Amino acid sequence: MKVDGSTVTIDANGVISASGGGSYTLPAASTSTLGGVKVDGSTITIDNNNVISASSSLPSAPSNNGTYMLKCVVSSGTATYSWESVTVGGSY
Repeated sequence: MKVDGSTVTIDANGVISASGGGSYTLPAASTSTLGGVKVDGSTITIDNNNVISASSSLPSAPSNNGTYMLKCVVSSGTATYSWESVTVGGSY
């Protein structure tokens, strides 16, 4: 860093300051663009090690063997999911 006295300065306490730079807007992150993301704190969280995690509202799959169908019921804009046991070849 070169202190030029106008855009880069050092005050009496030794604090370095810079000014005169252009503005920058962080783009939104995508699969092809490195950028910023918004963390809502409930479905998307960041832990103490700065690891981002996302939660799902889908129920866990049944643990016993069988054939199941994931049922989705939407009421007043809210989706509720549940697993239902089905018979192969039966009607759904």
